[in-house]
Amino acid sequence: MQYQPEVMPRGFNITREGAEKASLLVHFGWSTASFCVVDSRGGQVLMVGDAPMEDQSPGSLGKLIAACDFLGYSYEDVRVSVDTTHFTFVPLVHYNHVYLADYARFARQGAGESAHVERIPTAGLANVFAMDSGFYEALNLHFRSPKIFTQVSPFLNGARRISQSSVKWNIFVNLKPGAFEIAVIREDGLQYYNIFRFANAEEFNYFVLLVVRNFQLGNESTFLTLSGSIEENDVLFMILRKYFDSILMAPAEMIYNLPVPLRNQLPYRYYSLFSLQLCN
Repeated sequence: MQYQPEVMPRGFNITREGAEKASLLVHFGWSTASFCVVDSRGGQVLMVGDAPMEDQSPGSLGKLIAACDFLGYSYEDVRVSVDTTHFTFVPLVHYNHVYLADYARFARQGAGESAHVERIPTAGLANVFAMDSGFYEALNLHFRSPKIFTQVSPFLNGARRISQSSVKWNIFVNLKPGAFEIAVIREDGLQYYNIFRFANAEEFNYFVLLVVRNFQLGNESTFLTLSGSIEENDVLFMILRKYFDSILMAPAEMIYNLPVPLRNQLPYRYYSLFSLQLCN
């Protein structure tokens, strides 16, 4: 596999010295990686990009950094998120780190995986997750003091940032290659979150309908915000249109200052990546 990145704007270049005054955000999916370089002083996005990856393994990470040498520079701040289905939520008020190993059983921790926790105060949750130990160690080896999260933390923090207080139900969907995240938020807080992997439009429709029926969501008091790899002429968008009348593309400019070339390149595609900046 060729780990050739696609970056915007084209011709982007940053020196090692420049990286020391910038932040790096990276997201690792199951088959792709997305990354963003931000001016730490002005909060302006300098570059966003994507690259294919074979899997979440130390070898794939090494190949990616070899193809994108700027990823290996020493940035002032590095934040990384990783897609996983191995997680479980614990109310933050009841979380006790002494019981991490016990919580990890509910996260379906597998052989060769280590248990970790991320706190999400905006949702009142501690997210206990399991990650391949070799990959976790490789992230710490290749990046300078990275803050490592799952996909859950940036997605929920980003959703909270743009929730509409005037409607009963806020639904958030983030599309990625072969998977999507969905969150249901009501006036009194988070009601539901999950990430689903799907092979085709029929499976996507099945999972969306599952959530719609479970919460008896109707058009009158429901607002859907979309982000990720989707456009208004996509078949997946048409499926969502069957269930929701009010649909908004996530406003990425609420987190970062975007230069004109990037404003014209579907910035909502990277809203969850940008939301890494909201994680602690």
